[in-house]
Amino acid sequence: MTEAEWLSEPNFVQHVQHVEPRASARKLRLLAAGFCRAAGSILDHPELLASVDSIERYADGVVNAAELEKARSHARIVAVQAYEEYVRWSESGERKGANPMVQHQVAWAVAFAGTTPLPVSAVGTRIGEASAQPGPEAGMLAEPVVSPEMLPTLRAVVWDAFGNPFSPVAFDPAWRTNEVMALATKMYDSRDFSEMPALADLLQKAGCTNEAVLKHCRDTKAPHFRGCWVLDGILGKE
Repeated sequence: MTEAEWLSEPNFVQHVQHVEPRASARKLRLLAAGFCRAAGSILDHPELLASVDSIERYADGVVNAAELEKARSHARIVAVQAYEEYVRWSESGERKGANPMVQHQVAWAVAFAGTTPLPVSAVGTRIGEASAQPGPEAGMLAEPVVSPEMLPTLRAVVWDAFGNPFSPVAFDPAWRTNEVMALATKMYDSRDFSEMPALADLLQKAGCTNEAVLKHCRDTKAPHFRGCWVLDGILGKE
């Protein structure tokens, strides 16, 4: 993959394939969790949210492999239950409410995110397929296809984790002021990244002039997740 392709290719799978051989296990696990969180409102089952939380904590070494397996198992149970509900729903003449196949696909994405070895691209693909499921008016199982509307989001998740690998940034220790470190740590721990533009201001105050870093922080349309390349660079995570 060339730099021009990295910046223009719409298929996130090609981006994953480019970074996967050189990325750390932590980074890839957090990328998978980021794909899950990018599902937004369709990631709404409490067990699935708890599982994604455990997957992130495992990536950062906070919980052990037994907890990761528990998260995967819980997601698999939700997937099976959602499919059973889908069968009942699809056979019903009324078909009220959301298509349970959406939750089935999301649950499998979360289960994949907790699997070792980790099928990173498959996680994003399942989320994309969940977004493509038909509504109640159709009620039929869609062919496995990633929603075209979801592709830019999935690619943005990869960009959030890896930035532009063709132009790596060396984080100057002078940028790590107490203010910068406090805000970066706060956002990482809380998963509330709304203060990224404020982080850019603090970085600039500390002498950072790197356009890629400042732009990533100030881009209000860019998603951010644990594993964000700027936060990792500040906090010294790999």
